[in-house]
Amino acid sequence: MLATFFDNLIKNLSEGEATAWTVFGLMANVCFSSRFLVQWLVSEKRRESVVPTAFWWLSLVGGVMMTVYTIHVARVPLIIGALPTPFIAARNLWLIRRRKKETLPAAGAS
Repeated sequence: MLATFFDNLIKNLSEGEATAWTVFGLMANVCFSSRFLVQWLVSEKRRESVVPTAFWWLSLVGGVMMTVYTIHVARVPLIIGALPTPFIAARNLWLIRRRKKETLPAAGAS
């Protein structure tokens, strides 16, 4: 099964079957997957489990890209799986933004 995967990967990338959509889908996957690397590195640096804001930005950008790609390839199970991610990421970014606004001192306050 793994050999078939790599055979298909090589075929898609080397035999002229790699389209702009293939490249877009791969970049979306790299962006979306890199959020876990960012989360891990920040957690290691702080010596505690942390979900940095960059995690949610990568989730939003990668999620939107993956949703666009899955709509292009027209696979309903993939679309259903990808669709919620941008909304969840956007909501978390909104909550982070709201919390930062609430904790900032009022302008002109002494």
